[in-house]
Amino acid sequence: MFAFFELAINYGTGFPKLDTFIFEIKNRVVDNVIFKFLADTSYGVYLIHIPLLTVLLWFLTNFEYFVSLSPVMRFFSAAFIFIPIVYLIAYLAFKYIETPGISMGRKLIRRIT
Repeated sequence: MFAFFELAINYGTGFPKLDTFIFEIKNRVVDNVIFKFLADTSYGVYLIHIPLLTVLLWFLTNFEYFVSLSPVMRFFSAAFIFIPIVYLIAYLAFKYIETPGISMGRKLIRRIT
């Protein structure tokens, strides 16, 4: 299904109204603030999630109450704590590390060429 949309976006379907409809859907998704945030923070989430999850689970397993919960409740409790922290750190890394680094790299490339 997704392959169809990818082909239709890149090459068209041959039906102008369908092409316009697919292009409008693509633009709505790409311009969506939530998807932009997820795209901007995805690399930071990739980098930080395992180290942070390891520390968080080590910390939580020291609490008797957490250990006594059912596995499903432990999962949701950990996720409720974990996900906002990971995205906060990833956003801060994007804003204060990635964006200035990308800008600096572009300036360096302009200076070289």
